[in-house]
Amino acid sequence: MRPILLTVALLTCSSAFAFDSQRWLDCSNINNNDDRLACYDRVANSLKSEPTSAPSATDPVPEAVAPAPTVTTATAATAAATNAASDTAQGSVQAGFGLEHKMTEQEQAVDALTMTISKAKQSLHGEWTLWFENGQQWRTLSNKRIKFKAGQEVVISRGIFNSFTISAVDSNRTTKIKRLN
Repeated sequence: MRPILLTVALLTCSSAFAFDSQRWLDCSNINNNDDRLACYDRVANSLKSEPTSAPSATDPVPEAVAPAPTVTTATAATAAATNAASDTAQGSVQAGFGLEHKMTEQEQAVDALTMTISKAKQSLHGEWTLWFENGQQWRTLSNKRIKFKAGQEVVISRGIFNSFTISAVDSNRTTKIKRLN
């Protein structure tokens, strides 16, 4: 069964190559697997050394391929916007802190931020949702016995695997936290 499939596959591919298909058929008639493989290798190696023929008038003409779409490079306006963004790097670092999936090199350099809570709300399950003065919103991931209140200064630290922990400035207690916006 395999020699027949191999022969059919080789015959269908033969239109793409200019070679004698009789040599392939002779190899397919060999019963010993090792000898048959050696025969196919000899035929393949002889094809590598033969130059390919130029397409003739009877060969099908390939259809025209559409050109690949081009990618435009940055314009002067986007370059100016990039320069303006780098001027406000410190503000953007603080605004992007906690958005680990879009972390820049500047944000990776910051390991902790001290922020002031503007609003704190505890859910029925004991988890806290915290709003900060810079507009960020965070939620604790556990219901540890930590209390937060408006006006309290806290430190949000970067942990391992892009996790974050929060603690009060004057406390050793920490809990995991996740940024919501």
